[in-house]
Amino acid sequence: MKKILIVEDSVDLANNVKYMLSKSGYTVFVANDGAEGVAIAKDKLPDLIIMDLIMPGMQGGDAVSAIKKFPACKDIPVIFLTGLMSSHEEGEAIETIIVDGKNYPALPKPFDFSLLTKTIESIL
Repeated sequence: MKKILIVEDSVDLANNVKYMLSKSGYTVFVANDGAEGVAIAKDKLPDLIIMDLIMPGMQGGDAVSAIKKFPACKDIPVIFLTGLMSSHEEGEAIETIIVDGKNYPALPKPFDFSLLTKTIESIL
């Protein structure tokens, strides 16, 4: 089973995404802030990270930078979730967030779970 780490400061949102992804057959870990996300990523080596962009303490971009510094984590794909973008219309291209010169897909919050699932499947 593929492992997914959700790093999201909204406990309700994180638990909802965890529930839906678990039902889809993924093993899911949850961190409620960036620092915890870095620690879990190092320990569990997920196949994918879903990262909130704006969080108290360590922001999502900083957490991704920290995670990517560990050799075992450098190739883990990341999808950002953010309330800073407007919702997509059906068929629109996915936005990107740039961290350390690398583009990562980003989905707006609130998001369509089917778009998240499709994005996950295209990456994994």
